[in-house]
Amino acid sequence: MVNIWLATKHKDLTRKTRDFLWKSSQHAYKIGEYWNNIPGYEERGTCPLCESQEDMEHILTTCSSKARSTAWKLANDLWLKRNNTPLPTNLGDILGCGLASFTTNGKMDSGKNRLYRILVSETVFLIWKLRNERRIRDEDSQEHRNITIETTSRWTNAINKRLTTDRHLTNVTRFGKRALNEKLIKRTWKGCLKDEEFLPDNWHRNRGVLVGISKAPPPGDAG
Repeated sequence: MVNIWLATKHKDLTRKTRDFLWKSSQHAYKIGEYWNNIPGYEERGTCPLCESQEDMEHILTTCSSKARSTAWKLANDLWLKRNNTPLPTNLGDILGCGLASFTTNGKMDSGKNRLYRILVSETVFLIWKLRNERRIRDEDSQEHRNITIETTSRWTNAINKRLTTDRHLTNVTRFGKRALNEKLIKRTWKGCLKDEEFLPDNWHRNRGVLVGISKAPPPGDAG
């Protein structure tokens, strides 16, 4: 439990994703079995798409929601641009993403670990938000269940926002000792950028250069 607590406090995670991962690890959300002993509300603990208990593991890893499968496919596609194996995405890996310890050629790979933390934390937080919108705001309307294009757009925007923030935080003049290491930022996003071969070497601090991840077409309806 101490390790999970440390993982959710990692500096590579945003405040919102840290809060979400921590509450998830503490079973703080009113989902799944929480509703079992509340007369008249027992059905709230069941996923209307899968007709199974809707705990956090189900929401993030197995639910048949197209939003969930689309978000994970986008994250995995970007991850595979520079890695040979798919993202590890069981609940333990998700909650402990801050403890990522991938190696390359026997050495700790700081860029790979950082990319993993960003992709996993931003992806599951988006899945959680989309699930809440579907179940609470839209009351599981049929129209909201097929949101592949919206999910693709919002996931891409979330990752590009992290990339943009990274670029800003390399400004030593503004942030001093708190500035992000330029080499680490380049190692994090290596192989993931759109038209990367045409970008200048100083793309991370050249504000006149448009930088973003490669935009993937909306995944198919599988999942």
